[in-house]
Amino acid sequence: MSRVSLVVGIMLMCLTASPRAQETVVVGLDEAISRAIDTSPDLRSIVIQENSSLDAYRWSLREYFPKLGVNYSQNESVLIHSPDTRSVQAGLTLTQLLFDAGRGGRLKDLSKIQLISGQKDFQIQLEQVTDSVRHLFNQILVEKKKLEIQDQVIDLAGKQLDISRKEVELGSSREIDLLDAETQLSSLKTDKKQSQRTLSDALFQLGNLLGLDSSVPLDIVGDFDADYPGLQLPEKNDQWLALVLDTSKDLAQQKLDLRKQYFQMLNAQSWFLPDISLEASYGLTGTRLPLQTPTYNATLTFSFPSDAFPTTQTLGLGGTPDQSRTSSASTKVGVFDSVQGIVNGATAKAQYSLSLVKEGTLKATTRYSFEKTMGDYRLLVEKLSLQRHTIEIEEKKNAILAKQLELGEAKRLDYLQGETQLAKDRISLVESVLQVRESERTLESLMHVEPGSLGHLAKEAP
Repeated sequence: MSRVSLVVGIMLMCLTASPRAQETVVVGLDEAISRAIDTSPDLRSIVIQENSSLDAYRWSLREYFPKLGVNYSQNESVLIHSPDTRSVQAGLTLTQLLFDAGRGGRLKDLSKIQLISGQKDFQIQLEQVTDSVRHLFNQILVEKKKLEIQDQVIDLAGKQLDISRKEVELGSSREIDLLDAETQLSSLKTDKKQSQRTLSDALFQLGNLLGLDSSVPLDIVGDFDADYPGLQLPEKNDQWLALVLDTSKDLAQQKLDLRKQYFQMLNAQSWFLPDISLEASYGLTGTRLPLQTPTYNATLTFSFPSDAFPTTQTLGLGGTPDQSRTSSASTKVGVFDSVQGIVNGATAKAQYSLSLVKEGTLKATTRYSFEKTMGDYRLLVEKLSLQRHTIEIEEKKNAILAKQLELGEAKRLDYLQGETQLAKDRISLVESVLQVRESERTLESLMHVEPGSLGHLAKEAP
């Protein structure tokens, strides 16, 4: 065989060979959560913001330390009918804030609160990512359980339909009953397709959270406890409520806003307290390098931060040793620089009072939301118990129908409808168990405790 023929043969084999199927990625719950955390862009964004805020907070200490400046100037003047003049000056300037009536300290305190709030945001986002994975994981397990129940009843319906066809051929059953059975089976298959579609959507969303390519097949390992009865929660628990109020993100944000309004009110009320800063400079002057004549200057500045009448006063002292000494004083007052400044004090006080009212309202809303969630959970647990009792009755009823069918005392269609209804009720029960689990996680999220810890808290509750 020639080389050309060999190459052509290899190319044909490559073209006709079937593409290799991608291997299915199978993950457990812990691995899925770990992957989602590692790939979450929201968590990365919060980390970047936290690092930036932390750096800004650390560097804000710089405002309390002296500021050093280096200056150099050179001036030349050409005078008509007089000798030209030339001067060169170089020096250092040191500026230090002496007093600011606590404005800088309040601003720093606010930055620290915001920094702590940002750290809580990361924890909350981490909980949201974890809960999203856990929710999708449970949803997938529930859909698989539903498909298992549907497969069982479809298999049963198919067998009953085959028997009904034989009975119609023998004349022992009506054709209309056969048509009803076929309709029943078609409806069951449609429900199964919907469940398969829901399962595919949940797997896609989970793969997206894990950072997997949509073309990569995904499956999970785990078990969903369909027999879970729920928890018996106390009617009232002040410790749980206190935990909810202490960890509420909305309340924390409202407290931060309240703090801002309080600081603004203090700043508006302390307009008569000035910012005081000292600027000291030392330099050398002369007509040419090297410079040999020393000079010094010191300026004390009083700045009154009134929006309507901003006032600046300066006191200066300077000179050249053994040659000259200078002193100066100046005052500058702005007249209605900002008309808003006239009402700032009253506005800040009103805003602070409004924030207090909002905080009280938000506490009441948070308390009601928590108590309502507790009440809804108890109803779900009660509903779960009633559903199980209903299924037990239906199982007994269908067992009797099966016996009657064997004796020819019941219609095959009635038995099939009973089994179909039993399958639907079983599916509804599985979905209710999922609702109970999700409601438990909602309560845990309100208290910001670890997933699955509600059971331990319920046991320890008085």
